Amino acid sequence: MEQTVVRQGMALDEFIRRMDKPPFEIIDGEIVLMSPNVAGHDYTLRGLFVLLYTHTRERELGEVFSEATFVLSNATDRNWVTGSREPDIMFFSATRFTAYIAATLDWRDRPFALVPDLVIEVVSPTDRMATVLKKVALYLEDGVQVVWVVNRMHQSITIYTLTDDPVTLSGELILTGGELLPGFSTPIHALFED
Repeated sequence: MEQTVVRQGMALDEFIRRMDKPPFEIIDGEIVLMSPNVAGHDYTLRGLFVLLYTHTRERELGEVFSEATFVLSNATDRNWVTGSREPDIMFFSATRFTAYIAATLDWRDRPFALVPDLVIEVVSPTDRMATVLKKVALYLEDGVQVVWVVNRMHQSITIYTLTDDPVTLSGELILTGGELLPGFSTPIHALFED
């Protein structure tokens, strides 16, 4: 008796066709619609993106993208999407990004099939913390090295890694880029000033 194997996810061409619909991610094989952002979310996101973009460009550290998609592909079929994520901000180190675009000639015509080194999520009033923490766990499972969760309501940033306990920074404390973003630093309070 022959067994039928059911694959989670969808074909890459179907994934790309669906991208003109409301934003979504694929989590555990299910399509999950994303909530629309509020203005404060976008304002904080833009400020952080500009800081990171400027810093990484000046030092040629890598590439920063805002609200871009990365997909997880089947190990044997790069045209089958097993998962997708759309973080608020993601960073790829220069070495990894250069190798990716050299190996993926059609990279401009598809979502990134490369797990970022750093992911940033800005919490909105419409977000549930349980959902945000689940996304953090998924990012780390995917292979993201560092996740920053920016909480506008508490004016804080919590840093997550696979190896260390979460660290929450607020007020006058300084957020640094560590080994991923050498030389990057900003006081937490500055990220929330109008």
